[in-house]
Amino acid sequence: METIWNDFWRNGNRYILTIALVINEQSYLENRVIQNPIFKKTVFDTIEFKLQDLLAFTHIIFPYEQHNETKLVGQTLQQFGSLHERILLGKRLYSLLFSREHVLKNVVNWAKTHPHTGSRKDYWPHLFNSVKEELPTVFYKRRLRGCQLRQGAGRLYSPRLEFAWKSVDHLPAETGDWFKDWRMIHYFFKNEENVDGEIRHENCETLEKN
Repeated sequence: METIWNDFWRNGNRYILTIALVINEQSYLENRVIQNPIFKKTVFDTIEFKLQDLLAFTHIIFPYEQHNETKLVGQTLQQFGSLHERILLGKRLYSLLFSREHVLKNVVNWAKTHPHTGSRKDYWPHLFNSVKEELPTVFYKRRLRGCQLRQGAGRLYSPRLEFAWKSVDHLPAETGDWFKDWRMIHYFFKNEENVDGEIRHENCETLEKN
C-alpha cells in the first residue's frame, strides 16, 4: 500500500509541476508576444500566418525509433492566438508522453542519440535535406505522394536552425505576474480524454499541400 501511495504521489507531483510550467510558459508568451503590437503586425496578422493557422499546418512532433523504423507521435496546434487552446495542447502532449511508458522511453532515447539541428532532416532524411536539391522555379509541382518522394523529385528543403533565422537581440522581458485569474486552477484537473498521438498521416497530408 505504501508503494502504491508513493507512486501516486510522485506522479501527481509530476503532473502538477508540468501543467504549472505549461500555464506559466503560455501565459508569459501571451502577455509578452501574442499581445505585443509589433509581433501582431509583423507576424500574427500576416496572411501567411493566418493561412498556416487556418489550414492546421503546425504540428508538434516527437520522433522515436521502434523496430528500426522512425515513428512519429504528436498533436496539431490550432488557434495559436488562443491561450486556452495552447494550454490544452500542453495537457494533451503531457498525456501523450506520460500515459504510455514505452513511448516516453523511446522518445527520450531518440533525443539523446540525435543532436537537434532544427531541420526535419533529423528524423526524416529520406524526405528532407538541409541543402536545397532543386533549382527555384516559377511553376509549383508536387514532390510527394503518400509521404514518399515522386520519381525524379528532390528532397524538401529544411534548413538548420542557425541558417533559417538570424540572431536577434531582444529587450529584457517586462516584469509582472501573469496570474490574475483564480479560474486557472481548472487546468490542473486531469482529463479522461485518450490522446492517440497518431500524427504521421496528418503530417504527410500537410507536406503534400506545401
